Amino acid sequence: MRIKKIIKNIRHSFGVSDSKQDRAVLFICIGIALVFWAFVKLSQIYAIDVEVGLSYQVPEGEAFLEAPPKKIIATLEGTGWDLLSPYFNKMSTAVEIDVMRRYISSSDLSTKISSSVEDFGLSLKRVNPDYLVLSLQEASSKKVPIELNSQLKIAAQHYIRDSIIIVPDSVLVSGPQSLIDSLQVWETQLLELNNLDKPTTRIVSLANSYGNLIQLDTNEVTVTIQVEQVAEKKLFVPIRIKNYEDSLRIFPNKIQLNVSVGLSDFYIIKTEDFVVEVDMKDIDINPENNSVPIQVTQYPTSVRALHFSPKSVEYFKVKEAEEVSETENQ
Repeated sequence: MRIKKIIKNIRHSFGVSDSKQDRAVLFICIGIALVFWAFVKLSQIYAIDVEVGLSYQVPEGEAFLEAPPKKIIATLEGTGWDLLSPYFNKMSTAVEIDVMRRYISSSDLSTKISSSVEDFGLSLKRVNPDYLVLSLQEASSKKVPIELNSQLKIAAQHYIRDSIIIVPDSVLVSGPQSLIDSLQVWETQLLELNNLDKPTTRIVSLANSYGNLIQLDTNEVTVTIQVEQVAEKKLFVPIRIKNYEDSLRIFPNKIQLNVSVGLSDFYIIKTEDFVVEVDMKDIDINPENNSVPIQVTQYPTSVRALHFSPKSVEYFKVKEAEEVSETENQ
């Protein structure tokens, strides 16, 4: 009777009509039931798995040969109230391991973790893994050149003018001696570029498949790629004769070279930069077969492609050459 009277007073205080009385009573009862249910549930014992981070004190002059685990799983037990407490109080779930001892037993791990949770009324039931075996080796370091890992597609009628520039061009690597000794180069992450038609600069991260076993003094490099358009230039170059007698002449005595060069070299390239020759050494002077192949023996390194015509010349003795000249004049 007293509860009904209280509910009736509440209903009148908030202006609840008689038609809503049953609904209000239902909500109040549900609320009271939820409070009691939560209280009962939180008073029971529960077990939960918590990740515990591991940090290591590595002695100077040593390094891990195999990467140790970064975390273990600890099973904690306590009431619902106790299990809520660490989250509200920001309980630390990290353990520092002294690696002077190569074997860390289950009891050692349990002792370290228990000390950080017992203040919250929790108990440690087990850890997984239940022991650690640490592998260390004498530390070493050296500088190795950086190698660009790339897939570059150059636009049509363009080329990479100079060597690709990587800054810095080497990296200091530090870690266990057996791994450091085996390193000859250090690769970057893949740089993939398509339709390159102008100079390009990119920041590229260094790859690291060794994780924390090897430390680098830099994690990225600047890559510069000099891309330039190609142009074609025509040059008429005289043909030189090697190992010949004074009585020999050749026809023609110059050829047309078609060379592909970058735009920046177009006006720099000159006829004098090319040497075109025919070598008469070991050539049998035979009127029936009086041709010798043409060779381009010297040209600038900036030339991307070179074509010429004709591919051979005809040679004559002086007397024959004079007759040919007279015939042409007529």
